[in-house]
Amino acid sequence: MMHVINQRADKTGKKVMFAFNLTGELDQMRRRHDLVLEAGGTCVMASLNSVGLAGMFKLARFANLPIHTHRNGAGAR
Repeated sequence: MMHVINQRADKTGKKVMFAFNLTGELDQMRRRHDLVLEAGGTCVMASLNSVGLAGMFKLARFANLPIHTHRNGAGAR
């Protein structure tokens, strides 16, 4: 995905924010965050319903990128 984002940024001079999903165990999320950061990513995302509030706080402590908290299933009836 970063290849496409970077190609477009080269053409327009603007880099879009894309939220890469990190949802998983804490160690997995840290590794995935670092991979996104190294690749030049601009945002990460995790599912609040999957990792819980404590998991989101832990992610926020080590993240160097903006975090989108996805509330999947919140609109289900």
